[in-house]
Amino acid sequence: SPGFGSTANSFMDFVNVDQDAECKYGPFKLNRLRDHETGAFSLHHSRMSYARGRIRKGEELFNNYGDMWFKQRQYKMGVIPVSKDHARAESLYKKFSEKLLSKYEKSNLSSVMQ
Repeated sequence: SPGFGSTANSFMDFVNVDQDAECKYGPFKLNRLRDHETGAFSLHHSRMSYARGRIRKGEELFNNYGDMWFKQRQYKMGVIPVSKDHARAESLYKKFSEKLLSKYEKSNLSSVMQ
């Protein structure tokens, strides 16, 4: 589906659309000044997309751009966590949550004791 990839965002933990890895690429000889249809299609053709499950009306489409897509754009977007960073982030979040909950429980306990 030419151009479909641009409609789906990438959020690696919420991927609900898969795309074929292979697609045809055709650098057609269109001139952006002369050919008005130039911006209306993608140079990537014959790409097929599949829903991983049911996608309800109004739900956002998420596919996986892949780690390299983000790494190649660090100059523009800054450093963005990629797949290998998710496990560490989950671990840090868990530790933070436990400390926060522990602190909250202690403060509630002391206020109940007063």
